[in-house]
Order: sequence, then C-alpha cells, then structure tokens
Amino acid sequence: MLRVPDNLKRLLFILIVMIFVQSIAQAQKMKITRDLESWTSLSLSKDLNSLYNISLEQELRLNRNALKFKNTNTELFLSRKLNKGIWAGVTLRYKHLKNAYEESVNRYRYGIFTKVRLLKNKYFRLHAFVKYQKEFNNTIKDYTDFWKFKIKSTFKLKKSYSLVVSSEIFREREICKSPVFETSRSFVGVKRKLKNGNILLALGYDRELKSRFPASIWFIKLKYNLEL
Repeated sequence: MLRVPDNLKRLLFILIVMIFVQSIAQAQKMKITRDLESWTSLSLSKDLNSLYNISLEQELRLNRNALKFKNTNTELFLSRKLNKGIWAGVTLRYKHLKNAYEESVNRYRYGIFTKVRLLKNKYFRLHAFVKYQKEFNNTIKDYTDFWKFKIKSTFKLKKSYSLVVSSEIFREREICKSPVFETSRSFVGVKRKLKNGNILLALGYDRELKSRFPASIWFIKLKYNLEL
C-alpha cells in the first residue's frame, strides 16, 4: 500500500483550505445582475426668498426584490434662480450602504448643478439638468467623479395629475482610470399635486453600460415632497 508522506498530507490540507476560503470569498462577492428595487424618499423644501430655495431629502433603497437593505441617502440642496427658467445650486450627500461582504460603509459626496427650462406651455414642460459630483470613499485621496446629464418632461393630465418621463446618463471617472459613461437610468411616473407639495409614483429602469456583467435593475420609486 502506497504511504503518503506527512509533509504532502499537510500541503494538500492547506491547499484544500485555501480553495475553500477562496470559494466563499467569491460567493460573497457574487454580483446581482437582475433585480427589483424600491426607492422611497421624503423631501422637505423651503423658499427662503424669491431667489433661494433649500431642501433636504432622505431616501431608503431596498434591493433583492425590495426585501433587503441596500443604502440610505441624505442630501441637502441649496439652489438659486439665476434668470427666468435657469437655476444653479450645490448639494451635500451622506450615503450609508452595505458592501459585498455585508460591511457598513459610509461615503460623502458634494456636487454642483444647473437646471434649464427648455420649454413651457399650459400642458407641457421640458427641463435639462447637468450635475457634477465628487464622492469620497473613506479618505479624500480615494474618490470618484460623476457627471449626470438628465432630461425630464412633464405632461399635464388633469387638474392635479401629471405624467413625468425622465432619462439620465452618468459619466464616471475613478482614480487612474479614463472616464466612461457608466450607467443609464429612466423612469415613467405619475405626480399628484397636493396642498403643500406633491407625491410621485414611478417605475424605472437602471442599467450599467461598461461592465463585463452589466446589472439591469427595475425599481419602484415613491417620493413625497413637502413644501414648508
């Protein structure tokens, strides 16, 4: 009977353990490429005067068929009306999320934006948005740049109801990498005007553009905006 040397036994045991640990790590990092999410948010806004507006938005996102925590976003906006149909402003965002290893991660982002009304009549409005954002991952040396380009149209249906159609694309640049158009996002929804604000219910689609295994996500968006 062939006798296996003890050194070889120990080597085989170590190799098996390493393969097992690596398989667990790969399973933990498994990417979800098809999913349904829910995005629920509450926004408080206040006109400071005829030119300035400030708002605070809190958002909760759930993934894995809208059953598991994905992240929360807390964002502060300050905007100024520059001219008839033109606005500009700044934003600050705090993001709390779970990474692939179920560890809690905090990220911070600041941004500047401009909004232009391209068309307005009794039944239809068309707006264009451009937003630059920089997100920091734990340190100021580890960051990602984003450009967001967005077109939103609003069609008046009834006295208090409107149809909203939005489409946007994100251009992303990480450190030591060339910028790429990373994600596209669109949604169609119905907005109802309330006494002190409005509420939006929409169905959207989010897709990665530059990935070996691109994620495609459908999401249900519910947003309540309260005007103070």
